[in-house]
Amino acid sequence: MEFLIILISFFFSMVCRANLEFQSIKASDGVEIQTCARFPEAAKFPGKRPALFFIQGSGLYDTCLRLERTWGDGIVGRGVEIFGRQKRGITVNPLTRVVNIDKTLFGQNDLISLKLDSIAAFEALQNDSRINSNRITVAGGSEGAWMATAIALKHPEVFEVSLISSPIERFDTLFERQLSELAPTEVIDSLDKDHSGALTPEELPNSLLAGNGLLPFSEIDSNHDSRIDKSELGMEFHRAVDHALVTNDDTFLMSDFGGGISVAWLKTAFQIEPLGPEILKLNMPVTLHHGKADTNALVEAVYKLELEAKTLQKTKIDFVYYDGLTHELNKDVLYKILFDLADRLNGPN
Repeated sequence: MEFLIILISFFFSMVCRANLEFQSIKASDGVEIQTCARFPEAAKFPGKRPALFFIQGSGLYDTCLRLERTWGDGIVGRGVEIFGRQKRGITVNPLTRVVNIDKTLFGQNDLISLKLDSIAAFEALQNDSRINSNRITVAGGSEGAWMATAIALKHPEVFEVSLISSPIERFDTLFERQLSELAPTEVIDSLDKDHSGALTPEELPNSLLAGNGLLPFSEIDSNHDSRIDKSELGMEFHRAVDHALVTNDDTFLMSDFGGGISVAWLKTAFQIEPLGPEILKLNMPVTLHHGKADTNALVEAVYKLELEAKTLQKTKIDFVYYDGLTHELNKDVLYKILFDLADRLNGPN
């Protein structure tokens, strides 16, 4: 009986995997980018289908295999294709589902290349003969909000745009808060076994520090009390970022402590135009979703953008706020956002 259950589980996992299609496309500079898609059952949903292109936030992780999870099922179960793209340097073997990471290629992921890659992926989706090219919604979370906005600016035929936890405030202020407050707090909270509010050499060994491109414990511990507090860790993160920018060394930034980004990404983030004015140029329906407790991308900047939109009589831009929710929102809210987008794609023109 146990063997039968395992066999049935394996069968259904294979069916799920068979529904995930992989494709390689060439970006504007010739680099190959992997895209992935899940289509609704043709027998149940005949004809050309609408599509939802979902672009996730910053970090070094696989996107495609996430389409096989619960919310992906909910999209295709509504008769809508779900589509994603990997960042350059990240691919999945379609047969083994092993994720491969080329860190040299990943290091090319600045915000300009990510925008161009996202546009190229969108255009590949448009050209798929199974897709209703007039009904493609683009959704982006955090970093993905930059990408979704860039696609919609180039392609005004986009059906709808959904921007989740958008970084509206100036990037330099956002990044300074991450280095001084958010990242040190997160690291201490995750490693602080004795709940002292600081880390001991046992909780933060030199091997872990070196692996993340950081100095030895004794050098970070500036007051020599055998503990590293948030302030000391924040100062070390600042030093590591300054070192990365001068030397183009991605070790810290690509680590878990550094957020899984590249030096190229960080340099362009400081230079890129603010997102708010770009959003105000869009003429299709746009919705911004933002948690009021977001300490990563502060909600106050979104409030300001909403006032600007009202002043300019931008009636197609809506703002939805969530009490008590942070940058990641939560699973139930994210699912509802995506499922509502799919339902509208199936609605009347």
